[in-house]
Amino acid sequence: MRRPLVALLSGFALASAMTPTAVRAWINTEEDLLTGKSNSTLFIDSINNVSNSIGQPEEATILIRCKGGKLQDIYVKTPTYNADNRRVKLRWDDGEVKGRWWEESSSGTALFAPRPVEFFKKLTTHDRLVWAWNPYQKAEQVVAFNLASERDDLNKMVTLCGVTFKPDKPKGSSQSVKSSGRGR
Repeated sequence: MRRPLVALLSGFALASAMTPTAVRAWINTEEDLLTGKSNSTLFIDSINNVSNSIGQPEEATILIRCKGGKLQDIYVKTPTYNADNRRVKLRWDDGEVKGRWWEESSSGTALFAPRPVEFFKKLTTHDRLVWAWNPYQKAEQVVAFNLASERDDLNKMVTLCGVTFKPDKPKGSSQSVKSSGRGR
């Protein structure tokens, strides 16, 4: 009787490690004792787990940090040690996969978005981000973030960070060119 029960419980444990985790996002706001201003961080966990550096399932987390009402940085904390592997791949919604170089953290476990305001805008205007990286001496890891379910928190952070986005240039448009007034 014990063997079927152990097998059943093992199956549940394996299935729970392979199924997407409940999306967790939260904003932490604290007062900076030196300045009296608020510092806020939004944490968005990935919807799936990958193996961390010791083989345990863990999610990656996007962190958006604002200090004193200004955007400080955006980075992805990975559950793995990455050394100086800075190349990441991104796929917004159902778009094409694009490779980018990000900055590594001193701990080797996080990668920073090179243009945080531009990246922040994409986070607020897309429903899903698939993000891939290469941990140190391991195969590429891939996580997905459900941004649509975190829209309210993302919009709160836009306000908390005092971020304003430039409007997108319409596709196919170019800079206005003044005519010299000469005939053809």
